[in-house]
This record gives sequence, structure tokens and C-alpha cells, in this order.
Amino acid sequence: MVMLTSGIVAVTVVIVGLLILVELRKQRMDAQMLGLLATFASVAKEVRSDPRLLLAYYPVAVAARRCFPEAFAALEQPQSQSFPFGSQEIEEAHARWTAEWLDWERNHESEYRRKAAALNAELVTATDARIPGLRTELEAVEQQKLDLYQHRYEEYVGVSRALAKLTDVPVGQGANGDGYKSAKPV
Repeated sequence: MVMLTSGIVAVTVVIVGLLILVELRKQRMDAQMLGLLATFASVAKEVRSDPRLLLAYYPVAVAARRCFPEAFAALEQPQSQSFPFGSQEIEEAHARWTAEWLDWERNHESEYRRKAAALNAELVTATDARIPGLRTELEAVEQQKLDLYQHRYEEYVGVSRALAKLTDVPVGQGANGDGYKSAKPV
């Protein structure tokens, strides 16, 4: 009888221990998921306002995915897309970046066209002494226009290429060869 009681107590202790272990693992998973949600919820909002931020946060998301693969899988379960940045978010960021560039380019051209027109109008009525100075100003405005355009275009191309690379990840591979379930891993 004592052995039966001892056996029942031992089995009960093992079962209770397993239940505690399962609950602790569940709590750890919940904490990881809450941490990831807290970290990347504000990031996702920021990325919508500035597509360049996606390039800064993407490596962080890749590293977090390596550290907490089960938590990422659980977060992705209900939506069947990569968390926090799926292909749709990457494509939207690229489209937004391109739209912003086109808007900037149009405004830039318009602004410098107005500046040049004002100087050209002054040239028409200028005195002989003022003409060389106005021509120098006009050349400076044209150079400033080209320099600013070149700088901004280099930035546009660099960010565009980097965003495009995020969508070129093969299915089942992350940016560094670590396995993901979709073509757009993070």
C-alpha cells in the first residue's frame, strides 16, 4: 500500500512538474511575442512614413527572427505573411519611395526654373555693370540645381536598389541564408 501511495505521489509530482514546465514555456512564448509586437508595432508605423527606415530595421528583424523563430512563427500563423515586414510592406515602401522621388523631382525642377526665370528677367533690364554678376548668379543657380539633383538622385537610386534586394530573397531563404517560410522573409 505504501508503495502504491508513493507511486501515485511520484506520478502526481511528475505530472504537476510537467504542467508547470508547459505553463512556463507558454509564458515565455507569450512574453517573446509581446516583446516582438511592442518592438515592431511602432517600427511598422515609422516605416510607412519613411521607407528608408525599412532598410535600418530589416536587419534587426532578421536577427530577432533568428533568436525567436517560434515566436515569429506564432505571430505569422493567423495572417500567413511574414512578420513584421512582408512582401506587401516592402513593395509599398518601394512604391512610396519612388512616388516621393517623383514629387521631389517635379518640385525641384519647378523651383529652379522659377529662380532661373527671375534672373533672366533681371538680365533683360539690367545695366551693363550688373549683367556679369547676374550671369554668375544664373550659373551658380544652375550648378546648385545640378548638384542637389545629383545628390538626391544618388540617394534615391541607393535606397531603391536596397529595397529591391529585400524582395529578391529566394523562397525558403532569409537574407543570410537562414530558413524562412516565404519569399519575403521578414
